[in-house]
Amino acid sequence: GDPPRAGESQRSARPLSKEEIDEALREELPVGWQAQVDAESGEVYYINHTTQTTSWDKPELSDSQLQARWSCKVDLASGMKYYEDHLTKTTQWDPPPGFKEPGEVLVT
Repeated sequence: GDPPRAGESQRSARPLSKEEIDEALREELPVGWQAQVDAESGEVYYINHTTQTTSWDKPELSDSQLQARWSCKVDLASGMKYYEDHLTKTTQWDPPPGFKEPGEVLVT
């Protein structure tokens, strides 16, 4: 798909670094979406293959997709909660945006 036309939503105020572009291309997106780099501007845009539309705005994962991707655990040594990303196999101390903690937290 072609990138959105100028003025069709907010674009980045500054050029993205190679690392930012690489990260955007690796991020999990809702089913049917794909990230691409606009050859002219070097900016990332998103293609919805289901609706055959494009957008500069990153689509958000649904609550169920977000909950399936992440889990909340407790580190036995420190007693602190941490969050595991099952897609990237990484962990972090801060909850991911939009993550709703379940009633039970796994102790590891």
